[in-house]
Amino acid sequence: MPEIIYPSIIIVSLSTIFYLFWKKAYQIETNETKVGDSCRVLGKQTDEDFSPGEFSDFWSNQETVQESEESVSTVLESSVQISEAMKKAEDLFKKGRYISAEKWFIEAAKENPKDAKIYARLGIIYLQQKNYSDAEEALKESLKIDKNVASRFFNLSYALWCQSKFKQASEYARRALRLEPENTKYKAWLEKLRSEGF
Repeated sequence: MPEIIYPSIIIVSLSTIFYLFWKKAYQIETNETKVGDSCRVLGKQTDEDFSPGEFSDFWSNQETVQESEESVSTVLESSVQISEAMKKAEDLFKKGRYISAEKWFIEAAKENPKDAKIYARLGIIYLQQKNYSDAEEALKESLKIDKNVASRFFNLSYALWCQSKFKQASEYARRALRLEPENTKYKAWLEKLRSEGF
């Protein structure tokens, strides 16, 4: 009897471990991972410590998708033909396939380097990947081109906060709130930063 039980336990254990590794690898491409899991600021280990529904999930919620749809329609209005790279990038982005979308947004940036929306999208992708330094760079590039979108300031503030650049994070949070003074999410974020002493 032990000859049957022990190999069965080993097979089940190995199958479970394989499944868990496979699932973790698959989550990266399908956008099922939580943002901020590795963001360590002021002793906080996860995004749950500061209410993920309010802040860290901001750039993946409907408001940001709405901005994406507006950006596509704006591009369509300003030029009759949108590039194939941009179409593919936006489609993959909306499906949550960020790794693939990143490649197409980079291609679109080569075709149209003055499109702030491309860099804003790259910033969101890098936030999703917890690549905060590249998110910072992409969002700053977006803001060099167009300083009129509050969500970009907010996203940059979050990327800076995750890198322990607290003073800069506060400044960009204030700039987001200046553009949209009635936005309760921005108010709560700035209040959080102030409560931490920044």
